[in-house]
Amino acid sequence: MMQQKICFDNQEDFLNSSLSDHTDLEIYLRLSFDLISKFNAKSLFLALSKCIKLKNLAMQLSNQTISVSDSLDLGSAITNCTNISGLLLLLDGCGIGYEGMKGFASGLSKCSNLQTLGIDLQDNVFGVEGYLDLASALSKLSNLTELGLVLNGIGDKGLISLVSGLVNCTNLKALALEMGRTTIQCEGASTLGSVLPKLTKLKILQIIIGTHEIECCGFSNLLTSLSQCNQLNNLIIGINPHGVVDQDQLKKKFIKFNPKKIKKLVNINQIQD
Repeated sequence: MMQQKICFDNQEDFLNSSLSDHTDLEIYLRLSFDLISKFNAKSLFLALSKCIKLKNLAMQLSNQTISVSDSLDLGSAITNCTNISGLLLLLDGCGIGYEGMKGFASGLSKCSNLQTLGIDLQDNVFGVEGYLDLASALSKLSNLTELGLVLNGIGDKGLISLVSGLVNCTNLKALALEMGRTTIQCEGASTLGSVLPKLTKLKILQIIIGTHEIECCGFSNLLTSLSQCNQLNNLIIGINPHGVVDQDQLKKKFIKFNPKKIKKLVNINQIQD
């Protein structure tokens, strides 16, 4: 009989469980949740590496401190779970820098069976080099069908680095990119747009740039590229184009999407009829 999903909100309970039997896990150790037991990343990731039957993992470690060595241990742990196909990691506010991202990405790149991947990396600062390492890892996950990334401070160079890893994800059917608190210039948006039509199986796309902005020439180029995504039928755009722009021209580009092809088209900011 397939084991049901098991949830833990206490680290000691997880450490003392039957680690080798878990197939579907949810672990909630966000700082505000874990007030009684002391969080220990090293012991947590060591235990996780023993979950050799694991197929699905959702783990929230928001605001916990994850050191460089901890990040490497996390990468090694998920690598050891050779059957894992679904992975959701909420690592926002964990203090992951470039060296930490490098270690984590090295492990992630070896999870070749992953089909669904979601990572929240808000409030971590790992720079363009870190995005290059993340992109390198993603480029090796050719079986991915669903990918969601929550980022902030990515900037133009970071976005260009990141999307370079998406080209090899040719089986992607759903992609969500949320990039809060950043400014994307024309080159970054245009580079993203140039990659999306190459994902020929892509049906669902969500692009959100939160509190900051995207240069309008890049937004225009992005919309032009999106019109070439022939399988796309569900599109959500949350972008605030700025600068001196021809809003009417943008509206024309936006409504070019055939409503018979795009079943759901939502722009949650400014481009409206």
